[in-house]
Parts: sequence; structure tokens; C-alpha cells
Amino acid sequence: MNDIENAVQSYRAEQSKYTYYIVALCVTGIGFSASQTMGRQLELSMWPLGIAILFFGLSIYSGLKFISFIITGIALDIEIKQISSDRSEQLRKALSELNLPYGESAKHHAISGIMEAVSAKQRSSSRWLSYQNISFYLAVFSFVAWRIWEMYLLSLPN
Repeated sequence: MNDIENAVQSYRAEQSKYTYYIVALCVTGIGFSASQTMGRQLELSMWPLGIAILFFGLSIYSGLKFISFIITGIALDIEIKQISSDRSEQLRKALSELNLPYGESAKHHAISGIMEAVSAKQRSSSRWLSYQNISFYLAVFSFVAWRIWEMYLLSLPN
């Protein structure tokens, strides 16, 4: 069991590093775009750049949503471990407020409910990670298209 937990923790850590890396690249892409267009008037030829910035922003948002879901999932995992080891004060407090007995049945129902929430969070986090990746690659494609378009326009005779 310990090897599995270590593998899961390593996977989450690497996934988070990857997400932070993509977010950093997107922020850099937006900053580079701003520096390349500083002092220029808005032109119709900049539309691919606008699309790139839109996709960079969407990638950043998606990455941060993914990280938020991962953090929530970790908190739910901690709660499951606390319930399993009879250290969950939240469960005891909730049961006492409802005048329900604390026991194996209550622990089982609580863990089942949390596991459903974890499963839903995992599905949502996977979607946000996919959105981040797709948006990032579309942004890179749009940015490169803009640079090629700019070079083409500069090569035309005045």
C-alpha cells in the first residue's frame, strides 16, 4: 500500500510541476507578445496574436483550475485517512449535531460519500488538464502563425 501511495504522490507532484510549467510558459508568451507590440498601433494583421493571447489566457485559467481540483482532492484524501483512523473531528461534530451515533456504519457512509466526491474531482481535473494542454498548443500555433504572417507582410514590396 505504501508503494502505491508513494507512486500516487509522485504522479501528482509531477503533474503539478507540468501544469505550473505550462502556466509559466503562457505568462511568458503573453509578456513576449506585449514586448513585441509595444508602441505599435492595433492592426488587422495582429488577429492571430489576439487569438494566441486568448488561448494563452484560457490555458492559464484551466491550469489554475486543475491545480485547485488537485488541492481539493488531496484535502479529501486526508479526510478519508482521518476518518479511517478515528481522528476526524469534523465527522464526530457533524454526527453529534444530527444526534447520530458514531460507529463503523457512519465511517463507511462518510468514506463512501468522500470517495464519490474524489471521483468527481478526478474527472473534472482531467478535463481541466486537457483544456490547458489544448489551449496551450492552440496558443503556440496562433503565435507562430502571427510571426509567419508578420514576416510575410514585411517581405511584401511597399
